[in-house]
Amino acid sequence: MINVRAIYLGNEAEAYILDDFIDGINIINSDDNHVGKTIVMQSIMFAMGSEAMFPHNFKPKEYVFIIDLDVDGEAISILRSRDTFAIKKRDELVFEESKRDFDEFWSDNICALPSIIKDGKLQRVGLPLFNQLSFVNQTPRNTSSLIGSYYKKDDNPPLQIVG
Repeated sequence: MINVRAIYLGNEAEAYILDDFIDGINIINSDDNHVGKTIVMQSIMFAMGSEAMFPHNFKPKEYVFIIDLDVDGEAISILRSRDTFAIKKRDELVFEESKRDFDEFWSDNICALPSIIKDGKLQRVGLPLFNQLSFVNQTPRNTSSLIGSYYKKDDNPPLQIVG
């Protein structure tokens, strides 16, 4: 089980910390719009390796994202700046210089990621596919085109989950 313990994002001019998550379901709400609820959720996914899905006026390349996780009782912290990652697990600090390397580290050291056959090749999938399958839009838009996804409904042959 993966539990989010805290999310931090900021740069030299501003910062935001949300560190009061509890075990179970957490609901992030506000009576006001444009206060950061969506940015928090998108920052959690981005820190864990997803594609950037932020509003056009938010510039993720100008921020550093840190997430503290509890994975089956083990504390893991991930720092993401652009597409570079620093992962702290136990007393080990690992640096990964691409999302692909991060997905490999995640799969080998945190939780195995599934592999699929796409375009006739076996490929490991990470959070972009999870986002595409899990986050339902409020409008009838296609998630594969909305977030620039690599995975599309009309893939031929169809995607096959392996393992």
